[in-house]
Amino acid sequence: GRGRGAHVLSVRSVLSGEMREVGTPLTEITALQASPAGTRVLVNGRDDRNRIGVYLVDLATGATDSVAYASFDTPAMVRAAGWSSDSRTAFYTIEDFHRDRLRLVAHDVSTHVDRNVLELPCTMNCIGRASPDGRSFAIVHRDPGSPTTTRLLTVTADNAAPRELARFEAPDRLSGAPAWTPDGQSLIIALGTSDDASGRAARFVIAHADATPATIATAGVTGPVTGVRVHPNGREILFLSGRTAFELWSLGPLRFRPSR
Repeated sequence: GRGRGAHVLSVRSVLSGEMREVGTPLTEITALQASPAGTRVLVNGRDDRNRIGVYLVDLATGATDSVAYASFDTPAMVRAAGWSSDSRTAFYTIEDFHRDRLRLVAHDVSTHVDRNVLELPCTMNCIGRASPDGRSFAIVHRDPGSPTTTRLLTVTADNAAPRELARFEAPDRLSGAPAWTPDGQSLIIALGTSDDASGRAARFVIAHADATPATIATAGVTGPVTGVRVHPNGREILFLSGRTAFELWSLGPLRFRPSR
């Protein structure tokens, strides 16, 4: 962002290093997720009418379409939740504070038709990611009755009971939302500590339904880790870190297949 005006997206080629800017009409962008095809970006943001919502931005033209708005009458919050592997569907969540429920919605980017995928209990700030096939949803759960425990859960579209893939105790702390591998079979999560001053390196853990969670990489970064993504090639992790400025980091090549 530049002052109070419209925000721009910077697109960098990892092959050539070339940078280009894409202007948007949004006055705020707080998170973004690029489609696998690389043609659109799904963002959390705010428009020039001060409406908080989820938006689609075309990376060729900067054209921006609204997907869903937050409601302060209900009240409810909306957040981007990922893409389908074919880039035809963008997922977002609606967090209903009155009902303590979270709903995952599939948005067809061509027809702009929405479809409810699943619903699950949610007490507050339930941030998660949809799998590439749209059949599962991964969420980080902090139990109010056990503040030192964090669990990684998945729930399927048939609304079966959530399944626990991993559990962590303080001082380990999950940093941000989980990231699916491109095949939709595993999840990558970043682990920091509850005491950021400890200086301990961030760990990246892979979790799978049929395997014990395992550390696949560490990074001696200078601050908390956020925005973890798995590269479409399935061999690199991308993330943001830094105490005084956001830095984009890449780790790889990595072997993501968990041991059984």
